[in-house]
Amino acid sequence: MDPVTHAATGLLASQAVRRFLPGTRLLLPACLAAALFPDLDNFTGGDPEKYLIQHRALSHALTAAPVLAALLAGTWKLLVRDVPLRKAWLLMLGLVLGHLWLDYVTSYGTQLLAPFSNTRFTLESVFIVDPVFTAGLLLAALAAWRLPGRRTSLALAGLVWLLAYPLASWSCRLVLESRLETALRHEGRQFLSLRLSPEAFTPWYWKGVLDLGETYELSLIRFQDADKTPSGTIYTKADKGLLDGLGREADVFKTYEWFSRYPAVIRTLEGDHETLIFQDLRFVSLHPLVRAVTGDGREPFFTLTAVLDPRDGRLLEYRLRQGGVTFRSNPSTSAGR
Repeated sequence: MDPVTHAATGLLASQAVRRFLPGTRLLLPACLAAALFPDLDNFTGGDPEKYLIQHRALSHALTAAPVLAALLAGTWKLLVRDVPLRKAWLLMLGLVLGHLWLDYVTSYGTQLLAPFSNTRFTLESVFIVDPVFTAGLLLAALAAWRLPGRRTSLALAGLVWLLAYPLASWSCRLVLESRLETALRHEGRQFLSLRLSPEAFTPWYWKGVLDLGETYELSLIRFQDADKTPSGTIYTKADKGLLDGLGREADVFKTYEWFSRYPAVIRTLEGDHETLIFQDLRFVSLHPLVRAVTGDGREPFFTLTAVLDPRDGRLLEYRLRQGGVTFRSNPSTSAGR
């Protein structure tokens, strides 16, 4: 989830607990720090492969949450001697867990069981930037600030919104998936599975990922058209054997196979080179507003490109696009997992 939403959680928490920690100094900065703290793993030294592995890993694990809370509460106690340590730890723990919740509800996935498992868990119910969700949190915080007599109840209402909105959106996804599957079967369509992934302005819009065996069909789904199955764009699935083979030359392809949920590949010829462009359909936006802003020709985030020698299929170079920046490397400089 985006930093503004995380920060709004810290702001609401500081307003909700102020009556229980009267006169406590640095309450707001402490809450903001706790709400944002797990995202320190964004700073992985600029290595894009390490970012895929380490972001939302150990610092976002349930096992690490009590330790991070203790570190934050201890630092607060050193700065403000009269802070009740037990209450501070409980508050910090709640905010760290709130951060994990906000990341869990997005489609990116969070390694909640790290370091014991690198499985990425996701509720797939909220887009990575959701203006309706974030606005609800900020409006609750603004109301709590303007109405100090009702500060606690309004802040708590905002924290309820923090839980209720993603759960309501998740329920919408389950209902919509069920209705679309029924419609597809009624039409006689053959498919292996249908999954919806958050799109900009969920729960009103979703990405429909229809697994057709060797291909995916990606469609923009509107909640109000739950009984319709719009035609979409066909993408060739990225063959596991292909990624495994490239992974023997550069570990980043093994990492990408682990990271991606709906991997697709586009083959092109660039001069005397063959190019394989791997995309995870989670990050391909179909919403017209997003496409108008970013442009139809822009590659989605986390696109991995392999440049091959067409004579023997040897990997010459790879490019990984992350966060709007493209990193180039060759097999000899690939970081090991």
